[in-house]
Amino acid sequence: DDTLVIITSDHGEHFGERGHYTHILSLYNELIWVPLIMRFPRRLARPGLDRRLASLTDLYATILDLVDSPLPRPETSFSLLDPPRRELALAQCVYPEMWQTYLASKQKLSQSQGETFSPPVFAVVTDGGLKIIEKRDGGLEVYDLKEGMVETRDLAPTLSPEVLANYRRLLTHLKTETGFQEAAAAMQVPADQRAA
Repeated sequence: DDTLVIITSDHGEHFGERGHYTHILSLYNELIWVPLIMRFPRRLARPGLDRRLASLTDLYATILDLVDSPLPRPETSFSLLDPPRRELALAQCVYPEMWQTYLASKQKLSQSQGETFSPPVFAVVTDGGLKIIEKRDGGLEVYDLKEGMVETRDLAPTLSPEVLANYRRLLTHLKTETGFQEAAAAMQVPADQRAA
C-alpha cells in the first residue's frame, strides 16, 4: 500500500520502419513513445488511464513529491500527482561521433537507390497531439497523433508556407531554449579537441 512501482523504458526500438534499425538517428514514435505504467500508493491516486502528455523527466518531480523532498523541481519536470500541466514534450537527437559511420553508410545507400536520407534531429509533441519533426537537412514532417500514434501521414506537404514558417520559428525558439545548437556544435568537434 505504501509502494510506488514504475514500469517504463529509456527508448523504443526500430525494426525496419522507415528504413531504421536499432535505436539511433530517429525521433519517430517507435523510438520515443515508451510505456509508462505507475502504481501509486493507494492513498495518492486512483487506478485508471491518464492520457496526459508526459515525459520521462516528469518522474523526477513525481518522486520528489512522493517523498516530500525539499529539493527544487526543474522547470522541465512536472509531477504526475498534480493536474496536467505539460504543454509540450521535446525530443532531440544530438549527433554523437560514434554514429557518423552509420549515418554516412545510410546516406550512401540511399543515394545509390536514388533517395535521400536525412534523420530527424529535433521534435516537439503538443498536448493537442501535433508532432513536428525537423530533419538534419532542415525539412519538416508534421503528424496529427490524434489520427494514430503510428506516423503514417506526413501533413507537411499539405500545409501552407505560412504555417510551416510558424512551425520553424517555434522549433528555433525551442532549440535556443534547450541549448540544442550548442550541444550539436560541441558534438561536431573531434573528441581529442574538446575541452576537458
